[in-house]
This record gives sequence, structure tokens and C-alpha cells, in this order.
Amino acid sequence: MDAAPAGGAAVDARGAAGIEPRRHDDDYRWGAQPKFVASAATPSSLPPETLPEVAFIGRSNVGKSSLLNALMGMPGAARVSDKPGKTQQLAFFAVGARSDEMLLVDMPGYGFALAGERDVSRWRELCAHYLQTR
Repeated sequence: MDAAPAGGAAVDARGAAGIEPRRHDDDYRWGAQPKFVASAATPSSLPPETLPEVAFIGRSNVGKSSLLNALMGMPGAARVSDKPGKTQQLAFFAVGARSDEMLLVDMPGYGFALAGERDVSRWRELCAHYLQTR
């Protein structure tokens, strides 16, 4: 342990408060690298329901995809944008110690979207179907 800086706690090579810095090569928050499983634009294209699912739904452009990426420790796994309505399908990611213990589901937002009425209507129907049947 290195000497403590004036007025502060001792810090060593591991970083502040002795916490190991996060590795980005094979150190995944869930124990194994999350995997993209499927995307679904229609109810018939939903993957089989074989694992527990945690779905992320909320208003458009509030950071659902960014939160999912942070939880998985994989920036860019779920598509993010500064324009509302970029998530247009359900996206399924397998996570867990063996990367197959549960699915995280990124869902389109509701509210304002930079998309046509037909597209938004299709998303609403898809989300309603998913929430009512899974």
C-alpha cells in the first residue's frame, strides 16, 4: 500500500479504495459474455420462451438501450441513438454465469418517435402481444 496522500485515504496500484480496475477483455458482469439471441418485429418472430425474461420498456428516448448496454457491460450491444424511435423491434440478449440463464429484452419506447404512424402502431401491437403472452 502506498502512502496516503495528504488528507486522503491510502491508495495502491489497484485504484481508489483498493478496488480492482475493471478489465474489458473477458470480465463480464454476468459471469459470461452476453449473447445476442434474436430480434423480433412481429409476434410470429418471437424466439421460443425457454428462459426467464426481464423486459425494458418505457418512454421513447429515456435510455433503455443504454441501461441495457451498461448492465451487460457491452457498449453498443443494443442500438442507441439521440433520436426517439430507433429501437423498432424487440431485441433479446442471453445473460448469466453460463450466458444462458435469462434473457434481457430491449423493447421499443412509447410516446413520441421519429417514425410513421403505421410503424408506431405495429410496435404498440408487438409490445402489447409480448406483455400479454410472455
